[in-house]
Amino acid sequence: MKLGSALVFFSLLSPLSSAPAVAAPVKYPETARVMQMALAGELLAHARYLAYAQRAREERLPSLALFATALGASEAIHERNFKKVLSDLGVAADLSIPGFAVADTRTNLKIASAAEMDEIDRRYPQLLERMRSEGYSPGIDALDHAWRAEKQHRDMIALLIAGTGVLFPGW
Repeated sequence: MKLGSALVFFSLLSPLSSAPAVAAPVKYPETARVMQMALAGELLAHARYLAYAQRAREERLPSLALFATALGASEAIHERNFKKVLSDLGVAADLSIPGFAVADTRTNLKIASAAEMDEIDRRYPQLLERMRSEGYSPGIDALDHAWRAEKQHRDMIALLIAGTGVLFPGW
């Protein structure tokens, strides 16, 4: 699978592409929609990282498996926080996870890197902007906390890319 085609595939699954309906009237409907979209993204990221970790173990790359597992654990924390905001708003969280492909570890890392950068540079700022108009601080705080954590992932990924030259020449 080429990186470009994988990015197109994952962009089609992007939670930004459609807003789930909020079942009952809530005081902060846009916040509820954004939280559900953010939750969908974290559910997908968590599942992908666990699958990527398994593939890395199969390829006898234990350090990369641990790296993917650690990122997956971080995404699970974001999931938990977003579910709490939705629960506090009285909105049932949609916990469905769309299908996704798992390739070789090199390709998986490239896909994960691109997805993280998109999340940091585009997705989270857009979602925060949408929520700010309603001023629901627990939702804003949860999303902002996740965004700050994702920014730390950028540094970790940069170190990974710098250190994988031996494993993945030309990356």
